Amino acid sequence: MQLSYTKAVDKVLALLPGNYKKVLEMRYGLAKYPSPYKLQEIGDKMGITRERVRQIQKNAIEKLSKDKCFSGLSSSFQKLEQAFSTCNGIATHGHVCSIIKTKTKKDEKYIHLLLDAGKQFHEVKENEDHFNFFTTQHSHAKNLSQMIGQLHTMIDAQKDKILTQNEMYKLITENFKKNNVAVSSDIVLSLSKKIKKSHFNEWGHADHNEITLGNVGDYMRVILRHAKAPMHYSDLAKQVQKYSNKKIKIQTCLNELIRNKTFVLVGRGKYALSSDGYRPGTTKEILTLILKEKGLLTRKQIIKEISKERDLKEGTIKQILIRDKTFHFLNGKYALRG
Repeated sequence: MQLSYTKAVDKVLALLPGNYKKVLEMRYGLAKYPSPYKLQEIGDKMGITRERVRQIQKNAIEKLSKDKCFSGLSSSFQKLEQAFSTCNGIATHGHVCSIIKTKTKKDEKYIHLLLDAGKQFHEVKENEDHFNFFTTQHSHAKNLSQMIGQLHTMIDAQKDKILTQNEMYKLITENFKKNNVAVSSDIVLSLSKKIKKSHFNEWGHADHNEITLGNVGDYMRVILRHAKAPMHYSDLAKQVQKYSNKKIKIQTCLNELIRNKTFVLVGRGKYALSSDGYRPGTTKEILTLILKEKGLLTRKQIIKEISKERDLKEGTIKQILIRDKTFHFLNGKYALRG
């Protein structure tokens, strides 16, 4: 959907009194102003108070929805309503811009002014639960805000849980269906401040350590969990760089793998998660633990057991069993000496 509105808005702004036009252009970053000004900044430049600027902005916006101004913008308002009809009458400013397919940041500022000026668009202010959004369903505005809060209460109760996308959509649909409100799950998630998506298309509380990732160790932990197999440190570094969109040195990743007890070296430069059952220790130490737990074992049985925790060549295991005096070979089986 494409909308031709910039010329229409500029034409209507020209009908406003000088101060009205200037305040709106500065406030929204229109015409010669490259970016929006704050109320105080406008006041300082015009020699008036911040409150007076706010009053002028309010009066100017009200004037845009009346008389000659309204007739000049009616087509733009209608096309914006069409955009809202594609998303159940609820959308953020950014979502509206994506539907309309704005081409520049300047275009987005014009859309913002139109949303503020159109009486059919009700703005719901940002709060601790959700970001600022607009709706054409005025009666649902308060309910929607409350329901997002209710959804967050449910998420808060299970902060440690990670949900698949289907599970999250189901949770939202069931919660909103009970309140007889039809709204896209994608819209709800875009509004939420507490629910976030991970790099692996999973959803959960924004504070969850697998949703909001901080350091290199966090990234490697999540990457290994999804890989479900050991990875070489150089491959881990590449994956961290891919998901973090930051330039990461291989040595930085290796240092963290060595330092952090979350990770276990399983052989040949490969690391795994201790939480996946990989125990820390040298090959000798792991062999000792296995024989303590299992008793007498053939070489074949030992190789099978240690392969669950280490990525080693059979020859390496054989040499340790033969050369290390900790292990004793008797009647075709190995045991711990003494």
